[in-house]
Amino acid sequence: MSGQGDEALPELKVKRGGGVGVAVVFALVVLAGVAGGLWYFVLRADPAEAQAAFRREVLAPAHQGYYEQFWQCAMTVPLSTFTNNAELVNRLKKNSSGTDGTRYGRHLLEDEKCLPRLNEGIVEYRLLKGNPLTPEAYAPLLDELVGEVEEVNRAWTEFAQFVSQTDFRQELHAAIKTKGEAYAGYEGAVEHRNSARKNKYRKGALHYYHFIQCVLGDTSYTSFESPRTQRTAAHHKLVETLDELCRAGGDEFRARIEQECRDVLWNLGSEAREDDFEQAVKHWVRHGGDYGSAVPVLECLETAEESRRNKYIKSIAKAWYDYGKTSRRIIDMSKSTAGS
Repeated sequence: MSGQGDEALPELKVKRGGGVGVAVVFALVVLAGVAGGLWYFVLRADPAEAQAAFRREVLAPAHQGYYEQFWQCAMTVPLSTFTNNAELVNRLKKNSSGTDGTRYGRHLLEDEKCLPRLNEGIVEYRLLKGNPLTPEAYAPLLDELVGEVEEVNRAWTEFAQFVSQTDFRQELHAAIKTKGEAYAGYEGAVEHRNSARKNKYRKGALHYYHFIQCVLGDTSYTSFESPRTQRTAAHHKLVETLDELCRAGGDEFRARIEQECRDVLWNLGSEAREDDFEQAVKHWVRHGGDYGSAVPVLECLETAEESRRNKYIKSIAKAWYDYGKTSRRIIDMSKSTAGS
């Protein structure tokens, strides 16, 4: 009961002073209405103040609170630091290269001031057109601005997802190189009948055999041959085939290596075909040896990686430029309207 009495006290106090309370509330509402009305007439009477209010109360909070804050988080320096696309591109390449790429990608995706903040900002940008302080004449340009913020978000998200997989790609490249060297070592051991070296390299060589056959697809690894007078011919044909697969297959070929062929570098399971492997090694010993098919595979992957990085960075630079161009048009229009 005592609890109920305590909870009722505020209500009882309101009732006791009800006349005064209602009067005060009514007066505040009237004052607010008068102030709002006066502000409306001030804006109508003073176009310069109306335009300044639009820039200050509508544009600035969205731009500074979301867009600029995102760029500060993403680049670790103020957006005003960059005066042209070349500076922006160079900074992005520096941030996303090397062993820190994965950490940088995750920073972009997970830090609440980076892409999560920009995602929140898209909602705010969509509300600009309906703000009471926004003149109707700005609607088309604000629609463009929203589209450009969305494009900035899309470009950065694709870039961040790509960069966050840096460790994954570096691990794959290292495994191809190591297992490829093991295969070459095993081949040499077979040729020179060195049992100790065979035992050392066999496991890695077995993995590489299954990997390179996966990369070749329908082309058999043992279909390459050398005439007796040209012992390197088989290897050169193999390299040419891998180069052609890379050129013709493009992203699909690269994706197959990264998604389908990758696993056999670590796990073979029931897929291990040891008899086929031994026959393949003997075939290559007879035909001059496969002394480096890992090289064109790695070059293909590394070239594709750099191409994709450049594509994503160019998309970011273009989106940054387009947003800046439209926002300047809005500001220029506002200032020129205020002065007319």
